[in-house]
Amino acid sequence: YMERKSEHLKRGGLTEVPCIVKGEPMEIAARDEEETIVLTRKNGEETLALIFNCSSSARMFNEYAQKYDLLREKPFDGKIEGLDAAVIVL
Repeated sequence: YMERKSEHLKRGGLTEVPCIVKGEPMEIAARDEEETIVLTRKNGEETLALIFNCSSSARMFNEYAQKYDLLREKPFDGKIEGLDAAVIVL
């Protein structure tokens, strides 16, 4: 499973991940007070959460902890630094 995800990144980065490119939007959660945006996309059986931290402070997303982070190619620890993002396989 993780080898398949890494293969997407080797071929062409996240633009090669079908769920990002062709997936259907499921939910958009913008939390103005926390300055975060979470986009959930689904393509067939694959579902991803694209998490954007627009604040200058780190934010915790414990509900996604230990799921696979495509950007870092490792399990997600739940923390996103300020002005950073994560792409989580659900």
